[in-house]
Amino acid sequence: MKCAICLRKKGKRDCRLTGSQVCNLCCGQNRKQASCSGCEHYMNAKSCRNYGRVPCFSSIEMQDDFELQSYSNSIESTLCAWDNSFQNRLKDESALRVLEMLLDKHFFHDENVSAADDVLQKGFEMVSTSIFEDLPDIAEETLNKTISVVHFVAKRRTTGGREYFDFIHQFVGFRVAPGVRVFPGLSRNPESKYSLNPVLQ
Repeated sequence: MKCAICLRKKGKRDCRLTGSQVCNLCCGQNRKQASCSGCEHYMNAKSCRNYGRVPCFSSIEMQDDFELQSYSNSIESTLCAWDNSFQNRLKDESALRVLEMLLDKHFFHDENVSAADDVLQKGFEMVSTSIFEDLPDIAEETLNKTISVVHFVAKRRTTGGREYFDFIHQFVGFRVAPGVRVFPGLSRNPESKYSLNPVLQ
């Protein structure tokens, strides 16, 4: 039987979307959460996503562009605010998961992104709100590359504890309102320490 979508290759997978069989390529290119949720092919593909391959800005691009830095600051300061709401006890793996949920939404275009864990869900919703309020006119590609570079830096900073969280608390601060960040206990001006910002190293 031919693939129900391209009508060229052999259909090898039962497809909930078409009610027939489709080829592997069309299965991968036409998935939709509403119709494919629960399908073994959909679930396996999602669990194997390589977030490290999502395009991101380079260190040089970030270092030379204060506007890009402001985008990353919005995301990271909201992660700090989320951590602060839990008495600064969250682990870096939670920040990584929230960033991956954001990539699920904005890069992979999943229709409904949610977490079974209420803590992660709150972090996702807080950062989503800050993106909506702070970055309303940002281009989709720019947003995806910003989220991706923050994810890259968080993975590189952490050793399994709170190394990334502690760093951004010190040099980014936490978001208290659109465009407003607070640096509790910071003895130096973080705006002059961009070379120490995790997205720049």
